[in-house]
Amino acid sequence: MAFAAKAECQSALAPNGPVLGVRVRVGGAALNAGLPVDPSNTAELAAAVKRLADDPHLRQQLGESGRHWVEEKFLISRNAAILARAFHDARRQ
Repeated sequence: MAFAAKAECQSALAPNGPVLGVRVRVGGAALNAGLPVDPSNTAELAAAVKRLADDPHLRQQLGESGRHWVEEKFLISRNAAILARAFHDARRQ
C-alpha cells in the first residue's frame, strides 16, 4: 500500500498495490485504484488504512485496477507504438 500525490500516481500504482491518495482526478477520470482521503483528516486516513488492512479482496481489486490503468496509460511500448503511428500518419499527409 502506498500514499500517492497526483504526480506520483503511476509510480505508486505500477507495483500492483492499492494506494491512499488525496482526492484528485487524473486525465479527467477517477482512477478507481485506491481510496481517496482528505490529507488533513486523520480519522478518514486511519479509516481508509483500516479498511484496506481488513479487506484483502479490496486490496487486490484496487491493486489490479491501478496496474491496469498504468499499463493502459503509461506502458512504454504502447506509447511508442502510438507515437510511431502518429509520425507515420503525419508523414503521409
